[in-house]
Amino acid sequence: MEDKEKITTDYYKKYVGQYAKRFYKSFEEKYIYKIAGFKLKKIRTVKGTWSTDKYAYFKMVSPIFGKWEWDVEDCVIITDETIISDDNRVANVADPEYVGYNPFKI
Repeated sequence: MEDKEKITTDYYKKYVGQYAKRFYKSFEEKYIYKIAGFKLKKIRTVKGTWSTDKYAYFKMVSPIFGKWEWDVEDCVIITDETIISDDNRVANVADPEYVGYNPFKI
């Protein structure tokens, strides 16, 4: 499945309950939040019209910041799944190369 297909379908819905951070943030505890939900929605294009495709968004939750949405394109998903994904949007804490906060060890 190509990246465009992944972000315009419910492919990433399976990561609800896992964690995510923004691409540009480090893997520190203060930047990692729980994925509370998922939805597809249309977005405005640069020209101000609505896109024909729906794009994937995560509903994030934090005890400090409340609830908000992040577009999946700008996230790194942090998971503890046993199958190590080849998706570049997924960081697996079970991978020996993972260095950073492990939200699953609470």
